[in-house]
Amino acid sequence: MLQRIEKILGICDRHFFARFSVNKSLRHLKLGPPGELLRNNIYQEWVLTDLIRTENVFPYNFTGSVSGNISELIEPFTHAKLCTSDHLPFGIAVQTSGVDVSDSDHKELECDDNQTILKTYMFLNPENSTQYFDEWQQSQKAWWTKISACPGRFTLTDVHSQNSSSQVQILADFGWGKRVVETICLNTSGMFDSLDLDTRHIFELKQGRKKIFPDILISSFSLENAVITFLCDAYDESTSMNLSREVMRFHRKIAPYKASFSISSSTTSTCSDLCELAEFLTKQLRSVGISTLLLPDASKKSLESQFVRNDEIGIPYTVVMNDSTLKNGIIALRSRDTTLKEQVHITELKKYMLQLYKNY
Repeated sequence: MLQRIEKILGICDRHFFARFSVNKSLRHLKLGPPGELLRNNIYQEWVLTDLIRTENVFPYNFTGSVSGNISELIEPFTHAKLCTSDHLPFGIAVQTSGVDVSDSDHKELECDDNQTILKTYMFLNPENSTQYFDEWQQSQKAWWTKISACPGRFTLTDVHSQNSSSQVQILADFGWGKRVVETICLNTSGMFDSLDLDTRHIFELKQGRKKIFPDILISSFSLENAVITFLCDAYDESTSMNLSREVMRFHRKIAPYKASFSISSSTTSTCSDLCELAEFLTKQLRSVGISTLLLPDASKKSLESQFVRNDEIGIPYTVVMNDSTLKNGIIALRSRDTTLKEQVHITELKKYMLQLYKNY
Protein backbone atom coordinates (compact mmCIF):
# COMPACT_ATOMS: atom_id res chain seq x y z
CA MET A 1 0.00 0.00 0.00
CA LEU A 2 2.96 2.30 0.59
CA GLN A 3 3.79 1.81 -3.09
CA ARG A 4 0.37 3.21 -4.02
CA ILE A 5 0.97 6.31 -1.91
CA GLU A 6 4.32 6.79 -3.65
CA LYS A 7 2.54 6.58 -7.02
CA ILE A 8 0.00 9.19 -5.94
CA LEU A 9 2.80 11.49 -4.78
CA GLY A 10 4.61 10.80 -8.06
CA ILE A 11 1.71 11.77 -10.31
CA CYS A 12 1.04 14.85 -8.16
CA ASP A 13 4.65 15.94 -8.58
CA ARG A 14 4.84 15.05 -12.29
CA HIS A 15 1.80 17.10 -13.26
CA PHE A 16 2.23 19.88 -10.68
CA PHE A 17 -0.88 19.10 -8.64
CA ALA A 18 0.93 19.30 -5.33
CA ARG A 19 4.37 18.90 -3.89
CA PHE A 20 5.35 18.06 -0.34
CA SER A 21 8.61 19.27 1.17
CA VAL A 22 10.16 18.74 4.58
CA ASN A 23 11.91 21.51 6.48
CA LYS A 24 13.05 20.96 10.07
CA SER A 25 10.77 17.91 10.38
CA LEU A 26 7.71 19.92 9.29
CA ARG A 27 5.84 18.90 6.14
CA HIS A 28 4.85 21.70 3.78
CA LEU A 29 2.36 21.56 0.92
CA LYS A 30 2.75 23.60 -2.25
CA LEU A 31 -0.04 23.46 -4.83
CA GLY A 32 0.73 23.83 -8.52
CA PRO A 33 -1.68 25.28 -11.14
CA PRO A 34 -3.91 22.16 -11.46
CA GLY A 35 -3.92 21.82 -7.67
CA GLU A 36 -5.03 25.43 -7.24
CA LEU A 37 -7.83 24.88 -9.76
CA LEU A 38 -8.90 21.74 -7.90
CA ARG A 39 -8.84 23.66 -4.62
CA ASN A 40 -10.98 26.44 -6.09
CA ASN A 41 -13.50 23.97 -7.55
CA ILE A 42 -13.90 22.23 -4.18
CA TYR A 43 -14.38 25.62 -2.52
CA GLN A 44 -17.04 26.62 -5.07
CA GLU A 45 -18.92 23.37 -4.43
CA TRP A 46 -18.86 24.15 -0.70
CA VAL A 47 -20.17 27.67 -1.33
CA LEU A 48 -22.92 26.28 -3.56
CA THR A 49 -24.04 23.74 -0.95
CA ASP A 50 -23.49 25.50 2.38
CA LEU A 51 -24.26 29.08 1.36
CA ILE A 52 -26.55 29.14 -1.65
CA ARG A 53 -28.63 25.99 -1.14
CA THR A 54 -28.84 26.07 2.66
CA GLU A 55 -31.52 28.35 4.08
CA ASN A 56 -30.41 31.50 5.91
CA VAL A 57 -26.65 30.93 6.01
CA PHE A 58 -24.58 34.10 5.85
CA PRO A 59 -20.90 34.36 4.82
CA TYR A 60 -18.34 35.93 7.12
CA ASN A 61 -14.59 36.15 6.64
CA PHE A 62 -12.38 36.14 9.72
CA THR A 63 -8.95 37.69 9.38
CA GLY A 64 -6.45 35.23 10.80
CA SER A 65 -7.32 32.24 12.93
CA VAL A 66 -10.28 31.54 15.20
CA SER A 67 -9.74 30.22 18.73
CA GLY A 68 -13.21 28.73 19.03
CA ASN A 69 -14.40 31.18 21.68
CA ILE A 70 -18.12 31.82 21.19
CA SER A 71 -17.63 35.56 21.78
CA GLU A 72 -15.77 35.75 18.44
CA LEU A 73 -19.12 35.23 16.72
CA ILE A 74 -20.82 38.29 18.20
CA GLU A 75 -20.62 40.44 15.06
CA PRO A 76 -21.75 37.87 12.46
CA PHE A 77 -24.34 36.44 14.88
CA THR A 78 -25.86 39.88 15.45
CA HIS A 79 -26.13 40.42 11.70
CA ALA A 80 -27.74 37.02 11.09
CA LYS A 81 -30.07 37.51 14.06
CA LEU A 82 -31.36 40.81 12.67
CA CYS A 83 -31.72 39.45 9.13
CA THR A 84 -33.79 36.47 10.26
CA SER A 85 -35.77 38.26 13.00
CA ASP A 86 -34.65 35.60 15.50
CA HIS A 87 -36.15 32.82 13.36
CA LEU A 88 -34.24 29.54 13.79
CA PRO A 89 -32.38 27.85 12.26
CA PHE A 90 -29.86 30.24 10.76
CA GLY A 91 -26.13 29.97 10.21
CA ILE A 92 -22.79 31.60 9.55
CA ALA A 93 -20.27 30.22 7.06
CA VAL A 94 -16.73 31.36 7.76
CA GLN A 95 -13.34 31.03 6.14
CA THR A 96 -10.44 31.21 8.51
CA SER A 97 -6.92 29.86 8.91
CA GLY A 98 -5.44 27.29 11.23
CA VAL A 99 -3.63 23.96 11.45
CA ASP A 100 -5.84 20.98 10.74
CA VAL A 101 -5.36 18.34 13.41
CA SER A 102 -7.33 15.61 11.65
CA ASP A 103 -5.99 12.10 12.12
CA SER A 104 -4.64 10.11 9.20
CA ASP A 105 -3.10 6.66 8.94
CA HIS A 106 -0.34 7.99 6.66
CA LYS A 107 1.63 11.12 7.55
CA GLU A 108 3.18 11.16 4.05
CA LEU A 109 -0.03 12.88 2.94
CA GLU A 110 -0.25 15.38 5.80
CA CYS A 111 1.06 18.93 6.02
CA ASP A 112 1.91 21.15 8.97
CA ASP A 113 1.20 24.45 7.21
CA ASN A 114 -1.43 26.97 8.19
CA GLN A 115 -4.48 25.88 6.23
CA THR A 116 -7.78 27.31 5.05
CA ILE A 117 -10.49 26.11 7.43
CA LEU A 118 -14.09 26.22 6.21
CA LYS A 119 -16.60 26.27 9.06
CA THR A 120 -20.36 26.43 9.18
CA TYR A 121 -22.06 27.45 12.43
CA MET A 122 -25.77 26.58 12.57
CA PHE A 123 -27.82 28.07 15.42
CA LEU A 124 -30.65 25.72 16.32
CA ASN A 125 -33.71 25.48 18.52
CA PRO A 126 -32.78 23.09 21.38
CA GLU A 127 -36.11 21.30 20.89
CA ASN A 128 -35.11 19.87 17.51
CA SER A 129 -31.32 20.31 17.42
CA THR A 130 -30.62 16.56 17.74
CA GLN A 131 -32.75 15.79 14.70
CA TYR A 132 -31.03 18.59 12.78
CA PHE A 133 -27.64 17.19 13.86
CA ASP A 134 -28.56 13.78 12.43
CA GLU A 135 -29.82 15.27 9.17
CA TRP A 136 -26.72 17.47 8.81
CA GLN A 137 -24.41 14.47 9.15
CA GLN A 138 -26.16 12.74 6.28
CA SER A 139 -26.22 15.84 4.08
CA GLN A 140 -22.50 16.48 4.61
CA LYS A 141 -21.63 12.87 3.89
CA ALA A 142 -23.76 13.16 0.73
CA TRP A 143 -21.76 16.27 -0.26
CA TRP A 144 -18.46 14.36 -0.16
CA THR A 145 -19.87 11.37 -2.02
CA LYS A 146 -21.54 13.56 -4.65
CA ILE A 147 -18.21 14.90 -5.95
CA SER A 148 -16.20 11.72 -5.38
CA ALA A 149 -14.89 9.25 -7.93
CA CYS A 150 -15.69 6.47 -5.44
CA PRO A 151 -18.70 7.47 -3.30
CA GLY A 152 -18.63 4.32 -1.19
CA ARG A 153 -15.38 5.25 0.53
CA PHE A 154 -17.00 7.92 2.77
CA THR A 155 -18.48 6.83 6.10
CA LEU A 156 -19.64 8.35 9.38
CA THR A 157 -18.15 7.44 12.75
CA ASP A 158 -20.30 6.73 15.78
CA VAL A 159 -21.39 9.78 17.75
CA HIS A 160 -19.06 10.55 20.65
CA SER A 161 -20.71 12.53 23.46
CA GLN A 162 -18.95 14.30 26.29
CA ASN A 163 -20.43 16.82 28.73
CA SER A 164 -22.58 19.19 26.64
CA SER A 165 -21.08 18.28 23.26
CA SER A 166 -21.63 15.52 20.69
CA GLN A 167 -19.19 14.88 17.85
CA VAL A 168 -19.12 12.80 14.69
CA GLN A 169 -16.52 12.61 11.94
CA ILE A 170 -16.66 11.82 8.25
CA LEU A 171 -13.94 9.40 7.14
CA ALA A 172 -12.52 8.54 3.73
CA ASP A 173 -11.34 4.93 3.48
CA PHE A 174 -8.72 4.28 0.80
CA GLY A 175 -7.97 0.67 1.63
CA TRP A 176 -4.43 1.60 2.61
CA GLY A 177 -5.67 3.90 5.36
CA LYS A 178 -8.37 6.30 6.53
CA ARG A 179 -8.49 10.08 6.60
CA VAL A 180 -10.72 12.31 8.70
CA VAL A 181 -12.21 14.74 6.19
CA GLU A 182 -14.76 16.64 8.27
CA THR A 183 -15.75 17.06 11.91
CA ILE A 184 -19.29 17.90 13.02
CA CYS A 185 -20.09 18.95 16.60
CA LEU A 186 -23.34 19.78 18.37
CA ASN A 187 -22.93 22.01 21.42
CA THR A 188 -25.84 22.63 23.77
CA SER A 189 -26.82 26.06 25.02
CA GLY A 190 -24.84 25.43 28.19
CA MET A 191 -21.77 26.77 26.40
CA PHE A 192 -23.11 30.30 27.04
CA ASP A 193 -22.97 29.89 30.82
CA SER A 194 -19.38 31.12 31.08
CA LEU A 195 -20.13 34.42 29.32
CA ASP A 196 -20.79 37.69 31.15
CA LEU A 197 -24.39 38.91 31.30
CA ASP A 198 -24.04 41.52 28.54
CA THR A 199 -22.53 39.03 26.10
CA ARG A 200 -25.09 36.37 27.03
CA HIS A 201 -27.87 38.82 26.24
CA ILE A 202 -26.56 39.19 22.66
CA PHE A 203 -27.05 35.47 22.03
CA GLU A 204 -30.58 35.38 23.40
CA LEU A 205 -33.31 34.72 20.85
CA LYS A 206 -37.02 35.33 21.18
CA GLN A 207 -39.09 32.25 20.34
CA GLY A 208 -42.76 33.03 20.79
CA ARG A 209 -43.26 34.38 24.30
CA LYS A 210 -40.00 33.10 25.73
CA LYS A 211 -36.31 33.77 25.24
CA ILE A 212 -33.86 30.93 24.65
CA PHE A 213 -30.19 30.30 23.96
CA PRO A 214 -29.63 28.29 20.78
CA ASP A 215 -27.75 25.04 20.44
CA ILE A 216 -24.84 25.38 18.01
CA LEU A 217 -23.81 22.90 15.33
CA ILE A 218 -20.26 23.40 14.04
CA SER A 219 -19.15 21.69 10.84
CA SER A 220 -15.55 22.17 9.71
CA PHE A 221 -12.87 20.87 7.37
CA SER A 222 -9.55 21.95 5.90
CA LEU A 223 -9.63 22.95 2.24
CA GLU A 224 -6.06 21.72 1.74
CA ASN A 225 -6.94 18.41 3.39
CA ALA A 226 -9.89 18.17 0.99
CA VAL A 227 -7.53 18.67 -1.97
CA ILE A 228 -5.30 15.83 -0.76
CA THR A 229 -8.36 13.66 -0.14
CA PHE A 230 -9.73 14.13 -3.65
CA LEU A 231 -6.29 13.58 -5.20
CA CYS A 232 -6.17 10.21 -3.43
CA ASP A 233 -9.81 9.56 -4.29
CA ALA A 234 -9.23 10.22 -8.01
CA TYR A 235 -6.10 8.09 -8.45
CA ASP A 236 -6.71 4.85 -10.30
CA GLU A 237 -4.70 2.24 -12.17
CA SER A 238 -6.32 0.31 -14.99
CA THR A 239 -5.15 -2.20 -17.57
CA SER A 240 -6.08 -2.03 -21.25
CA MET A 241 -4.66 -4.36 -23.89
CA ASN A 242 -2.08 -5.61 -21.36
CA LEU A 243 -0.92 -2.03 -20.77
CA SER A 244 -1.21 -0.43 -17.35
CA ARG A 245 -2.19 3.23 -17.18
CA GLU A 246 -2.59 5.75 -14.38
CA VAL A 247 -5.76 7.85 -14.41
CA MET A 248 -6.95 10.68 -12.19
CA ARG A 249 -10.70 10.09 -12.24
CA PHE A 250 -11.82 13.40 -10.78
CA HIS A 251 -15.55 13.95 -10.69
CA ARG A 252 -16.26 16.28 -13.60
CA LYS A 253 -17.53 19.02 -11.25
CA ILE A 254 -14.15 19.41 -9.55
CA ALA A 255 -11.75 18.37 -12.34
CA PRO A 256 -9.14 21.15 -12.76
CA TYR A 257 -9.58 21.10 -16.53
CA LYS A 258 -12.86 20.03 -18.10
CA ALA A 259 -11.60 19.61 -21.67
CA SER A 260 -8.46 19.49 -23.76
CA PHE A 261 -7.66 19.44 -27.48
CA SER A 262 -5.62 17.00 -29.56
CA ILE A 263 -4.90 17.49 -33.26
CA SER A 264 -3.99 14.90 -35.88
CA SER A 265 -3.09 16.32 -39.29
CA SER A 266 -1.33 15.05 -42.40
CA THR A 267 -0.15 18.41 -43.77
CA THR A 268 1.33 21.61 -42.37
CA SER A 269 -1.38 23.83 -43.85
CA THR A 270 -4.29 21.87 -42.42
CA CYS A 271 -2.46 21.63 -39.10
CA SER A 272 -2.29 25.42 -38.92
CA ASP A 273 -6.01 25.72 -39.70
CA LEU A 274 -6.89 23.11 -37.08
CA CYS A 275 -4.81 24.93 -34.47
CA GLU A 276 -6.71 28.14 -35.20
CA LEU A 277 -10.01 26.27 -34.94
CA ALA A 278 -8.91 24.75 -31.63
CA GLU A 279 -8.09 28.23 -30.29
CA PHE A 280 -11.53 29.47 -31.37
CA LEU A 281 -13.33 26.55 -29.71
CA THR A 282 -11.21 26.96 -26.58
CA LYS A 283 -12.34 30.58 -26.27
CA GLN A 284 -15.94 29.49 -26.75
CA LEU A 285 -15.75 26.92 -23.97
CA ARG A 286 -13.92 29.24 -21.61
CA SER A 287 -16.50 31.97 -22.23
CA VAL A 288 -19.14 29.79 -20.56
CA GLY A 289 -16.93 28.76 -17.63
CA ILE A 290 -15.57 25.46 -18.95
CA SER A 291 -11.87 25.38 -18.04
CA THR A 292 -9.96 24.16 -21.08
CA LEU A 293 -6.34 23.13 -21.59
CA LEU A 294 -4.85 23.83 -25.01
CA LEU A 295 -1.11 23.13 -25.13
CA PRO A 296 1.36 24.05 -27.90
CA ASP A 297 2.16 20.38 -28.53
CA ALA A 298 -1.49 19.49 -29.27
CA SER A 299 -0.53 19.01 -32.92
CA LYS A 300 2.99 17.67 -32.39
CA LYS A 301 2.71 14.71 -30.05
CA SER A 302 0.98 11.48 -30.98
CA LEU A 303 -2.67 11.22 -30.01
CA GLU A 304 -1.99 8.28 -27.70
CA SER A 305 0.71 10.13 -25.76
CA GLN A 306 -1.65 13.07 -25.34
CA PHE A 307 -4.44 10.78 -24.14
CA VAL A 308 -2.07 9.31 -21.55
CA ARG A 309 -1.12 12.78 -20.30
CA ASN A 310 -4.71 14.05 -20.25
CA ASP A 311 -5.84 10.97 -18.32
CA GLU A 312 -3.09 11.52 -15.77
CA ILE A 313 -4.13 15.16 -15.37
CA GLY A 314 -7.71 13.97 -14.96
CA ILE A 315 -9.31 15.78 -17.92
CA PRO A 316 -12.75 14.19 -18.46
CA TYR A 317 -12.96 14.92 -22.20
CA THR A 318 -10.48 15.40 -25.03
CA VAL A 319 -11.62 17.04 -28.26
CA VAL A 320 -9.91 15.18 -31.12
CA MET A 321 -9.62 17.01 -34.44
CA ASN A 322 -8.29 15.76 -37.80
CA ASP A 323 -8.23 16.74 -41.47
CA SER A 324 -11.88 15.76 -41.91
CA THR A 325 -12.92 18.27 -39.24
CA LEU A 326 -12.18 21.11 -41.67
CA LYS A 327 -14.45 19.51 -44.26
CA ASN A 328 -17.45 18.30 -42.28
CA GLY A 329 -17.10 20.09 -38.92
CA ILE A 330 -17.10 16.82 -36.97
CA ILE A 331 -14.84 16.30 -33.96
CA ALA A 332 -14.42 13.18 -31.82
CA LEU A 333 -15.07 13.69 -28.12
CA ARG A 334 -13.01 11.14 -26.18
CA SER A 335 -14.07 10.15 -22.69
CA ARG A 336 -11.37 9.70 -20.05
CA ASP A 337 -13.38 7.07 -18.19
CA THR A 338 -14.49 4.87 -21.09
CA THR A 339 -11.76 5.83 -23.66
CA LEU A 340 -14.59 5.77 -26.23
CA LYS A 341 -15.16 8.56 -28.73
CA GLU A 342 -18.41 10.09 -29.91
CA GLN A 343 -18.92 12.41 -32.84
CA VAL A 344 -20.06 15.98 -32.23
CA HIS A 345 -20.37 18.86 -34.69
CA ILE A 346 -18.27 21.89 -33.76
CA THR A 347 -21.36 24.12 -33.76
CA GLU A 348 -22.87 21.92 -31.03
CA LEU A 349 -19.73 21.48 -28.92
CA LYS A 350 -20.31 24.34 -26.47
CA LYS A 351 -23.96 23.43 -25.90
CA TYR A 352 -23.15 19.73 -25.54
CA MET A 353 -20.32 20.33 -23.06
CA LEU A 354 -22.55 22.58 -20.97
CA GLN A 355 -25.11 19.79 -20.84
CA LEU A 356 -22.46 17.27 -19.76
CA TYR A 357 -21.36 19.48 -16.87
CA LYS A 358 -24.81 20.65 -15.85
CA ASN A 359 -25.64 17.66 -13.67
CA TYR A 360 -23.71 15.58 -11.15
